[in-house]
Amino acid sequence: MAKVLADTAIRKKVKEILQCSDKTISLALNCHIDTELARKIRAMAIKLGGSVKKEERVITI
Repeated sequence: MAKVLADTAIRKKVKEILQCSDKTISLALNCHIDTELARKIRAMAIKLGGSVKKEERVITI
């Protein structure tokens, strides 16, 4: 799953609007949880100017 990159200002706005904790926002943006609230957090962060970082595969030799 892709991560959502959001700066501190975006995280604060999401926190104020959705009334959730910093921990919940962090877990949602890093796709460690997948609940309805987490989906709302990710969507709102993108709407407020966050960007999606696609998953990268790293192969070590």
